Amino acid sequence: MGRLPRILVADSRGEVAGIVRAALELLNRRAIVVEVPDGEGALDEIDHSIFDVLLTDGHLPDMTGLELAKRARPAALEMRLIVLSDEEPPDEEEVSSIGSLAYLVRPVDAEKVILALRQALEGEEFNLEPEALAVTEEDPLGPVPEIDTAELRGMLSSLLSDVGAMAIFLADRRGRLLVEQGAVGYLDREKLGEVLGPSFAANAKLAPMVGGNPFVMQFYNGEHFDIYGLSLGLHHFVCLVFEGSTGRGAFGSVLHFGRRAVDEMLEVIGPKAFELALAGKGEEKRPEKRLEVKEPSPPKPEPTPVAQPSEPDRSELSEEDLSELEKLLAQAPPPQDAEAFWSSLEADVETSTRPGPGGEGSLSLDEAKEMGLLPEEFDDI
Repeated sequence: MGRLPRILVADSRGEVAGIVRAALELLNRRAIVVEVPDGEGALDEIDHSIFDVLLTDGHLPDMTGLELAKRARPAALEMRLIVLSDEEPPDEEEVSSIGSLAYLVRPVDAEKVILALRQALEGEEFNLEPEALAVTEEDPLGPVPEIDTAELRGMLSSLLSDVGAMAIFLADRRGRLLVEQGAVGYLDREKLGEVLGPSFAANAKLAPMVGGNPFVMQFYNGEHFDIYGLSLGLHHFVCLVFEGSTGRGAFGSVLHFGRRAVDEMLEVIGPKAFELALAGKGEEKRPEKRLEVKEPSPPKPEPTPVAQPSEPDRSELSEEDLSELEKLLAQAPPPQDAEAFWSSLEADVETSTRPGPGGEGSLSLDEAKEMGLLPEEFDDI
C-alpha cells in the first residue's frame, strides 16, 4: 500500500482545516492532515517532517500566508502551496516567483478549492482558471455557457444514490470537469471527459435531424468499469461509473432515474442549455423580401346564383295540418311485436296455400294447365 499524502494546514481560526477535510471527502481521498495555529509552528513541522501540500490562511498571527510560503519553499522544494486569503496578492510577480503556488481569494468557489487540492495531491501544475471560452475554428459551436452547479449538486447526489453507481461527474462538451462525487479516484476523469466531450458535442448536429431537444444516453461496457453518459442539453453531460460486474444490470434504472434527473437539472439551467452561438458566424441575415408591384387584374364576374329548392319550414304548419296529421296517426294499426308479426304472417301463408276442393287456395286441373303448371296431355285420374 502506498504512502498516504500528508497535508499541513496553518490556520488560527480552524476554518481551513474544515475545508480541507470536506474537499478530501468529496474527492474520496485519504490523507494525513496536520494542523498548526501559526506560521512558526508550520515551519517547525516542515523542518521535522515531509509534507506534500501546505495549505495556509492568508492572515496568521505572526505572518501572512504568502510570507509563510516564501520561507517554507527552500526547505520543501517539491511541496505544493495553497494560500487562501481575504485579499488580493500585493505583488503578482512575488507570487509567481515562489513556484507551485495557488493563491485563492475569498469568497472563492468551492469547486476551485477542490480542484486546487486535487491538483496538488496528484502533483499537477495548478490550472484553476476555466478554459478559454473564446470562439475558435476548432469549436464551431461557440462558447460553452457557464452554469451554476450549486443547485445541481444535490440532484447529482440523489441520482448517484438512486442508481447505485460508484461515482458520478458533470462535465461540459469540452471535457472540463465541473462536479465530482463518489469514488472518483479510481478513474482518470479528465481523460474520460476529454474523450466523451466531443461525442456529446455532436448532439447539436443531431437535434435538427430528430427534431426538438434530444436526450442521448451512451453506454460503455468494459471489463473493469461500465460507464453511462447522459446528455444535459447541448453543452454538458453527466457520467455515471459502475464496477464492470454491475453496470449492465443498471440500464433500466439509469434510463428511468437518469432521464428524470436530467429534466430537473435542465429546469435549473434554463434555455441556455440548448442555445448555440456558432463560431465565425454572426446572426444570420435573412434575405430581404422585395415588394413586387403587380398590375391590378380586372375583377372576375361573379357567378349568377342558382336557386336551390328550399325545404319546407316545419314551423309554419297550420292547426288544420296538425289536426289532419293526428287523424292519420289514429287510423294506423297498433304496433305489433316481432313475434306476433311473424306468427300472423305464417298463418296467412298457410291459409293461402292450403289445398282443398272449393278452398280459396285450390286450383282446378284446367286452371293449372292454363297457368302452365301441368302439360296439356295430362289427364285427370
